[in-house]
Amino acid sequence: MVNLIAVLAGVAIAVPMIFLVLIGNLFDMGDQSGKAIFLYVLRFVVLLVGTIVYMILHELIHALFMRIFGATRIRFGFNGFFA
Repeated sequence: MVNLIAVLAGVAIAVPMIFLVLIGNLFDMGDQSGKAIFLYVLRFVVLLVGTIVYMILHELIHALFMRIFGATRIRFGFNGFFA
């Protein structure tokens, strides 16, 4: 049941974003000038850094709620497919 709720929440977040920020527009280089290439690389770096920051904040929220609801020891880890 929790996984179903997570999928529904993800869809509720992702679907509106498709219409707000089209991925094709995010990485459109337009012309091949130096400025266009710089902006392309900048957008990619911002997306990459933002994704990493989001993952860290997401896991910290998990830890906060685990602590609130009684976890005595919280372990973070990554085993290849699941965190």
